[in-house]
Amino acid sequence: MAPDGEPTSGADAAALASLQIAGLVPLSTVDWPGMLVATAFLQGCPWQCVYCHNPDLMPSRTPGTVAWDEVAALLRRRRGLLDGLVLTGGEPT
Repeated sequence: MAPDGEPTSGADAAALASLQIAGLVPLSTVDWPGMLVATAFLQGCPWQCVYCHNPDLMPSRTPGTVAWDEVAALLRRRRGLLDGLVLTGGEPT
């Protein structure tokens, strides 16, 4: 994937389009200490940790509400202003 969030191949584009993104915070100063980032909350996690602070993100069958195109557009608009993008919530890997 290119630094601006654009896919560099058809496989990248397909993978990004399939992400179930449950929420997007356009600016966070706490999700990556010392950095200005946007944070995408991904849906679906198999771990079921009892201490999870985002239990609404656990069900993997709940559809996402934010399209990757919206995330990529935010990254393009804030290029040079943000230090990164944090993927959190559901198991993003």
